[in-house]
Amino acid sequence: MKKIGYVFVGILAVLTIFITTASAFEGSGTEVMFTDDGDTTRFITRVDYVGDFLEEIGIELHEFDKITPALDTEIDGSMEIEILRAFPVYVKLDDAQELQVFYARPGSFLFTFVNDLRAQTELDYIFDRDNWNMSLSPGDVIELTSIRRFVRNTFLGVAYENYYFKNDEIFFGDTEIYHAGVPGIRQVTTMSVYIGGRPYGHSVLKDEVLLQPVNAIVHLGTYLP
Repeated sequence: MKKIGYVFVGILAVLTIFITTASAFEGSGTEVMFTDDGDTTRFITRVDYVGDFLEEIGIELHEFDKITPALDTEIDGSMEIEILRAFPVYVKLDDAQELQVFYARPGSFLFTFVNDLRAQTELDYIFDRDNWNMSLSPGDVIELTSIRRFVRNTFLGVAYENYYFKNDEIFFGDTEIYHAGVPGIRQVTTMSVYIGGRPYGHSVLKDEVLLQPVNAIVHLGTYLP
């Protein structure tokens, strides 16, 4: 009986150790030092990727925020994740009184900000090129002049010509259309340029005939009874 008791106690001890170890393993995770614009916090996470970790702790990103490492980086061991936030700058466009708010990437220079703005608005801008490498800071006011281009397609008719032939089977003075004419189609593409909201220039980009006209054939009567 004592042996059975010892065996039972041994099994119970093994189970206790196994359960304790399993619980400890279940509660373990990966340590992450997370820095958001200079504020650092320590987290323990069980997710596998940086993007999942940010979703887990409820972090929202602006498209111009810079995150290191990338969102698809696998979390492995103790790691550091850092976000440098995009910051607002104010744009005075075309001498307007009202300022517009846009966001700049961390570490942006004037020319990189203007390039981002071109991609967002699909417009071109004139800016102070003497300060093209000026480093931007939150709250900076940037003066820009817009360049807007408007392309227009105009479709016009192309007149056909009449070709006349004498026909002695038709009474003199009468005419007969042997083949009707069909007008053609011409496309004219023009571009108007506005700088700072004011007209600057107008040019023809393309002028071509899309459909050639079909000339008419007309018979003139020459028959005299």
